Amino acid sequence: MYTGTIVPYHRDCKQAMEARMLMFKLMLLVLWLMVSVVDAQERKPPTVVHRRTEFTIAVHSPYDTVFPLFGAHREQLWAEGWNPQFLHPQPANDESGAVFTVTGGHSKVWINTIYDAERGHVQYACFAESMVTLINIQVSRQTPDTTKTVVIYERTALRPESNEQVNRIADDDGAQASEWEEAISAYLHPKSK
Repeated sequence: MYTGTIVPYHRDCKQAMEARMLMFKLMLLVLWLMVSVVDAQERKPPTVVHRRTEFTIAVHSPYDTVFPLFGAHREQLWAEGWNPQFLHPQPANDESGAVFTVTGGHSKVWINTIYDAERGHVQYACFAESMVTLINIQVSRQTPDTTKTVVIYERTALRPESNEQVNRIADDDGAQASEWEEAISAYLHPKSK
């Protein structure tokens, strides 16, 4: 019986062929992935607007008097037309995790994500059909009778068609500084008639 090099060579040839096919398939896969990445980069999703607006107000009252006024429930005391309908907690109370709705020109569902009097931080997330808004309010003592408040609005359109609305509202956010300052001062220091 002949046991020459043909059988072992045939086995090695088959393994080499399988290895080449595997390499060829891997190269095709890599090429496909590269083309897919380039294609995905060229087909960027439509851009949505994200705007950040910041303003600062000073209120001539002690911190312990001013801070609670930035809770949604207490805001009703000084913000004309502000009427949140609390879903949680019941009865209404300003606290982290509070959920409420507002109808009219404001966002529909609000969540009070942070209400921390010790650190002077209040934060809201507001969800509407066209945008999401994050509001950060940082309250700090300046003097025993003066409180500084920094308000930061971050608005993000949920679809490109909402970009114009987000830009319009964000442009108006900065104008609220004087309105808020005057309204809070009028509530805290009513003029006698």
